[in-house]
Amino acid sequence: MELGLVRAKAEAAPNEYDMTILFPTWSDDLGRQVFDLIRQHPHFLCEIGSKQISEELVHFLQQQGFVLLPQLSTVQHFCSCSDRMRPCKHLVALYSDLIARIEQNGLLLFELRGLAKDVVYQLLTGLAPSHLDSHQDCEFNSRLQAVDTYYPNVCKISPSQWKGELTAESFWQLSSPLPTDKRVVARRVSGIAVKKQGDFPSFWVDSNSFIEAMEQLYEQVKSKNKSFLDE
Repeated sequence: MELGLVRAKAEAAPNEYDMTILFPTWSDDLGRQVFDLIRQHPHFLCEIGSKQISEELVHFLQQQGFVLLPQLSTVQHFCSCSDRMRPCKHLVALYSDLIARIEQNGLLLFELRGLAKDVVYQLLTGLAPSHLDSHQDCEFNSRLQAVDTYYPNVCKISPSQWKGELTAESFWQLSSPLPTDKRVVARRVSGIAVKKQGDFPSFWVDSNSFIEAMEQLYEQVKSKNKSFLDE
């Protein structure tokens, strides 16, 4: 796979056929316009960060005049076989394989539109490709420090330093009571991690949809804790 181009070979003994698919590509200026729009919507940035392209993003770009998924009529495909029907069975198999790859990595759509992977990340973050490879200017990584232990250091104190009478009860209990306010602020939790697994992930053995089962579970938990949320 190259920018805007897919090449493959189909082996059908004793013959071998060459296949090519050409996609209409975007200019660099058009790519910048697309990502200027995407950067204005954080949830789209999260999708692309997880290598997913949702129908919502495709529809949004289409409304703005940018077609991410090209129509089949604008795609050129060739196969060296003698079949009269186009696309032939070899090209259909190649299209199917390409779709499966895009489902695993949605960023391939931008490569088919002529935008290299490092260019896509540069348009998203404003970082140069060399920085993306080394991650040296990442603020988070610059703050990482090695530690000797995962546990905090224990400070020893003498009985004379303990305020009040030192008893087992005063040692293990808090010096002041816990707050009695039961009000809980309801927060919306992103469902991207769940929905990314799809309706039937590999670990899901039931016949019903995994996403629907999770939605029902969330609703049950929400309804059981409604009294706390309303207080």
